[in-house]
Amino acid sequence: MTVSASAGYLCLFIHAHLPYAALISANAAYHDEWLCASLFESYLPLLELFDRLSKEGIPYRVNLGISPTILEMISDPSIAERFDRYLDKRLELCQKELAFAYDADSPQLLELARYFAAITQQRIKSFRENYRGKVIASLNRLVKCGHLELLAASATGAYLPLLGPAPDMTQAQIKVGVQSYAQYFSVAPRGFWSFAGGYTPEMDEQIIKAGLRYTLVRSVSVIGADPRPQAASFRPVRTPAGLTIFASDTEAMLDVFHSRMGYIYALDNLAVGPQQQSDSGQKDAADDDENAWTHNYYCRTRPGSTRQFYNPQQAAASARMQAQSFISNRLRQADWIRKRIELPAVITLSLKAEMFGQSWYEGTIWLEEVLRLLSREDSQISSAHFSELCSSCDLQVCTPNAGSSTRGSFNASWLNESSSWIYRHIYLAGNRMLKMAKLGHQNDEYKLRLINQAARELLAAQSSDWPTLITSGIYGRWARKTVKRHLVSFHKLFDDLREGKVDQDGLRKFEERCPIFANISYKDCFDTSERPTPAMPNSQPQHNTPTLSVDKEEVIAGIVQIQKVTRELAVLCQQALATDKDVSLDISAKACESVAIVEDLARRACDPNAMNRYLDTTTKLENIIKIIADTNDTQELLRLHSEAIDAVDAWADTVESLLKSIIAQAS
Repeated sequence: MTVSASAGYLCLFIHAHLPYAALISANAAYHDEWLCASLFESYLPLLELFDRLSKEGIPYRVNLGISPTILEMISDPSIAERFDRYLDKRLELCQKELAFAYDADSPQLLELARYFAAITQQRIKSFRENYRGKVIASLNRLVKCGHLELLAASATGAYLPLLGPAPDMTQAQIKVGVQSYAQYFSVAPRGFWSFAGGYTPEMDEQIIKAGLRYTLVRSVSVIGADPRPQAASFRPVRTPAGLTIFASDTEAMLDVFHSRMGYIYALDNLAVGPQQQSDSGQKDAADDDENAWTHNYYCRTRPGSTRQFYNPQQAAASARMQAQSFISNRLRQADWIRKRIELPAVITLSLKAEMFGQSWYEGTIWLEEVLRLLSREDSQISSAHFSELCSSCDLQVCTPNAGSSTRGSFNASWLNESSSWIYRHIYLAGNRMLKMAKLGHQNDEYKLRLINQAARELLAAQSSDWPTLITSGIYGRWARKTVKRHLVSFHKLFDDLREGKVDQDGLRKFEERCPIFANISYKDCFDTSERPTPAMPNSQPQHNTPTLSVDKEEVIAGIVQIQKVTRELAVLCQQALATDKDVSLDISAKACESVAIVEDLARRACDPNAMNRYLDTTTKLENIIKIIADTNDTQELLRLHSEAIDAVDAWADTVESLLKSIIAQAS
């Protein structure tokens, strides 16, 4: 970065993410509402704003992060039909509101109904004339013009710090995310946006390996870096691996988000937001169309005051004043910083795209005014792209702390007593995915499709949306069913490949239900070149030695038997995972049967090392069985079922070792 007379740089980062299930959950109308409402109320107004400023020749710069799940959804042909139906519904609701306003005999209500109806009609006309099927093309044009800089994101919005124990899964999320951007945009991304600001130093090399140069973290991660940065969080730093780190600015965030003084929560002159006419602005999932409103006709009021009609002109004027105040605060902040570090300040503000037009109805007015003020010739603060500030040779080298953008910078939003069970199953599925990738498809088209579909199911199950929704309790039951469905589908595909068969009809159904990342290639996602490829167990043992002795034949019969029991046990565990059905007694019986078989084989082996391994496995298994038999808690059962599957894999290794010992002694 070339030091200029400017007091500093403001890096505006706007990021958008929705769970992929918003499109494919045809039986749940409110999931479609997430996507369609965000498109209509947030994404399209922002795109119109960027286009309008570009046509006026305003030299603005904005950093933009769009999750691959959103790119996949808006590029799906079926979204056009769903969105068209949604637009027709909005027009219908506007007509109902106009009729209600006429009947209410309220001039203010009628004026507002006409105002919101005009906005709705104009926005729908703009979309159908300018953006239908051209949203990504419009973004590409703005990127080429230098107004937008796109940041890559993880494939399905996974919270990467909790995938740390499975680095291959982290790498797959990053690789698929970058590949998704390459598919939709002509300019390769230079930076990486980690969902919820999740960061650990171990991620540096994985991000760099994907061809990316920088990422964003919360300010506390940089302020407490080792060694401590001389410019605190007001300048980017560089990690020992060579990754540039930008930190969000706390003071700028408070100007927008402070619960009492922030722009979003200002009182008296701002709309509560779309949907329900209530002071809380909240809409329950059970609300039906009869209670739905296109906009809120009342503004926030102070406690104890009379509810007032929303005043669009006053709210717009207030938003512009807030923008001027924001720029004034940043200039004062940048001057204070430059006097102390003798370098231009770099101030980063991260904003969710979904809040514009929804929780912050006037947000686009505020943003437009901010971009216009930053672009003035006499402005001492310039808007900037992150990549423009990465080339500075004076960046301090340090190692930031792990953290996230949530309160306390911890992982509790995703890892807690209600959602921790998800990650046990994800780690198990991740290990199995590596086994599938190592085995390969051996030029079999259906096996290739099977492994690629398994990768899709695993990536979808890793989305951070599921534990977030489960923790919050909002749509928690649906989120729980969704993640289970992806995991059960994955294990079914794994079992089919292990047994050397492909259920073509079942595979086609899986592909239709979860078609995300149509061009995915498991070979590009999972690097298995550095590891030896272990042979996966077949459904039947291979009899390569026809002259086996009687004892060896008995051993092989025992192996066949334990494989059968193991498959039955895996099916029971998957049933429990899919339906929450209490099958603990059945699992206990099958587990005990397996223990008995392994015990018999261990006696035949007479190998102290094999016997010790058997005893360790048996002790762990017996403890699992005892706990399963005594617990009625569903989440605990799921955790124990996951441990039981791990124990089954350990048995397979133990049995293989025992077989080798018995054959060696018989020889």
